[in-house]
Amino acid sequence: MYYGQTKYCKNCGKQLAKHERPDKECCDDNCRKAYSRRKEKVNKTANEALYRIVNLGRMLAEYPELKEMISQNLITLQRQIGSQLEGVTAASVTDNIDARRDTA
Repeated sequence: MYYGQTKYCKNCGKQLAKHERPDKECCDDNCRKAYSRRKEKVNKTANEALYRIVNLGRMLAEYPELKEMISQNLITLQRQIGSQLEGVTAASVTDNIDARRDTA
C-alpha cells in the first residue's frame, strides 16, 4: 500500500485518511481492538478445530470400526465452528464493510 491510495478500516469499513501510515489497518483504537479480538476468535476456533480433526483422523486410522462415530463427531464439529464464527467469516465481514462504505 502506498501513500495516497484509498484504504478502508478492516473493522467498520470507514475510509482512512490518505495521509495515514501505509500500514494502518483501522480508523481508531476501538476498531483496532475490535478487529484484533475478532481475529483472535477466528484463529482460536481454527486451531481448536484443527486439533480435533487431527485427533479424529488418528482415531480413524487406529480404529476403523469407529468410522460412523467419527463421522458424527465431524458433523458436530462443523456445526460448532459455524456457530462460533457466525458473523465473523471473511465473506460476511467483507460484505458488512462494503455495505457500510456504500452508505458513508
